[in-house]
Amino acid sequence: MRETLTSCERPGHGASFCRRARRSRPGWLASAALVAIAGPVAAQVTIVTTDDPAFVNDQIGTLLNGTSSVNGKPHFPVSGDPAQNFGPGEAPDLSAAAAVLGDWLDPVSPDFSAPGWSQISSPTINWAVNTEIALAYAFEVQAITGLVAEVGVDNGVYVWLNGEFIGGRMRPGFAVPGEHTFDLGDLPAGSHHVQFILEDHGTTNGFDLKLVADAFVTTEGDYNGNGQVEQGDLDLVLQNWGDATPPVPDGWINDLPDGAIEQAELDRVLQNWGSTQAPALAPASLPEPAGAAVLGLVGLSAARRR
Repeated sequence: MRETLTSCERPGHGASFCRRARRSRPGWLASAALVAIAGPVAAQVTIVTTDDPAFVNDQIGTLLNGTSSVNGKPHFPVSGDPAQNFGPGEAPDLSAAAAVLGDWLDPVSPDFSAPGWSQISSPTINWAVNTEIALAYAFEVQAITGLVAEVGVDNGVYVWLNGEFIGGRMRPGFAVPGEHTFDLGDLPAGSHHVQFILEDHGTTNGFDLKLVADAFVTTEGDYNGNGQVEQGDLDLVLQNWGDATPPVPDGWINDLPDGAIEQAELDRVLQNWGSTQAPALAPASLPEPAGAAVLGLVGLSAARRR
């Protein structure tokens, strides 16, 4: 069951978290990486949730209070309880907290080594009311489509993907799961970061997150579903040449064959050799040993057609 972040109930907690933490190490990735190799799916898939490991910075405190606004909308209000939205061109100015945040929004290699950062491996994240905190979730996927962040927050949230500002929301009241949605688009295969500033200006706070995608993008010819078209996919074709389907051969979990396994299946391996994303932009060259085996199989296929 997913935990919703609530205000810290420890007396005298100040600006610190109630948490189990350890220092961050560059290169850490969320366990969502394991999901990425599961092959194609038709239903929506969950990539990250609130209780996945996260990088957390609880040293911002009130440094940002009253320091940033855009188009008459304060990012970190010190009075009132506004309901407001922020678009991609309305990112908050975080310079007042630069010393504790460091280079956490670098688009290629975000840095979580600044003194304020910790890595929460089993998070129950609670922060002091009327302060701000930063969160970052790292995840690795195959190419995915329709990535969406579903967020509940008390009171405000600002969202970045790989260092690019996506938008923000602020509302009165408690954190309601899925209250706000942020369209993060399609992502290529690889490592990514989704980053948040959580804003609070009331007597309670809270945060709930679910990062979901429509589907993984599958690669034509990646029959074993390991994210790349290579020898293992060619072996599946060679070892099952001419066999009727269904049933689908063991280990063939992606780009399933339609009818007998023959030239069409072979062509998809050849045309996408070495590809890690779909569709392949151009056929890649085959290594010599595989090329020899393929040429023999093509000849066999032609002979059967005579």
